[in-house]
Amino acid sequence: MLKSDWKGYPVKFLLAVTCLTLTAFSSAWAADQPTSMPEAATEMPAGAATTQPAQAVATSPFAGYAAGEFKGMPYRWMKPLDYDPKKSYPLVLSLHGRAGVGTNNRANLRYWNTAVMNQAEWRKQYPCFVVAPQNTFAWVLPSRVKAAVSAAGESNFMAKLGRTAEARVRAELQQPDYAGLAIVFDLIQDFQSRFNIDASRIYVVGASMGGYGAWAAIQEEPDLFAAAIAACGGPYRYLDMERIKGVPVWAFHGTNDKTVPYAESRGAFEKLKTLGGNCKLTTLKGEGHAIQPIAFQFKADDAAKGFVTEFSSADCDKESDIWRWLFKQQRKAK
Repeated sequence: MLKSDWKGYPVKFLLAVTCLTLTAFSSAWAADQPTSMPEAATEMPAGAATTQPAQAVATSPFAGYAAGEFKGMPYRWMKPLDYDPKKSYPLVLSLHGRAGVGTNNRANLRYWNTAVMNQAEWRKQYPCFVVAPQNTFAWVLPSRVKAAVSAAGESNFMAKLGRTAEARVRAELQQPDYAGLAIVFDLIQDFQSRFNIDASRIYVVGASMGGYGAWAAIQEEPDLFAAAIAACGGPYRYLDMERIKGVPVWAFHGTNDKTVPYAESRGAFEKLKTLGGNCKLTTLKGEGHAIQPIAFQFKADDAAKGFVTEFSSADCDKESDIWRWLFKQQRKAK
């Protein structure tokens, strides 16, 4: 028999309550961004970026991805199937959300990386490089955040933020200038120096915090990216939307998103519409934050479900398949 413990409750009862509480907490944390990656998945051997990823589609969610590190930032990367150095290939920059934050070089591979992009059919249809870095904070240029806070005045800047956003901005202010997107942009240049990358077809995709990162990346370097996919994210207020009106963006957002309000993507779309920008917004009626399986396998609108795409201008490519749309986009030389 178990003896009674705290406040007369049996130890067995207390253990059961504790397990239920931990399970609920774990589920809430994981809801940020779902992934098909099991906790016990077998790692590929870590190595230099020159290690060629596996060509076959294996059973592990890490299949096809090699591990690398650049300037202290871990990343996963994947070569095109049957890579031919005489040919040039697109590069897709993949930005994880808050659930991928860390340094383990595992959580940075999200749903679209492990359930879509490393599948044999996808890789045959869209031969490209995929680069998925891992960050310890938001996908921003710390120097840009510092400049924005300084220009507005710290108290005025923080007053417009909620408690969680303020805490994150304060964390960003503590970062060195050479961190986050600053390293990522140099990582892309590193790939361009080592492989035959088509400079006119460099793309960025992300969801949640990575969706914000996709918007931030094209606003910081509008002449680098040919297009962006941003799911359940939005642009940071201190960046200039005028800079990206010529960059094709496809945004996805659920109207019932409790983590990142639908208004974030809607507001960005409306702003670009007034600027004559090139933005598509797919509204997913009734959907919450976990829309990655819908967005990154999107084939066409479904009016019955309330999945409807709008176009900010006549410049928008009406292609309805998400990946066909992305790889059709090509940056115009200036």
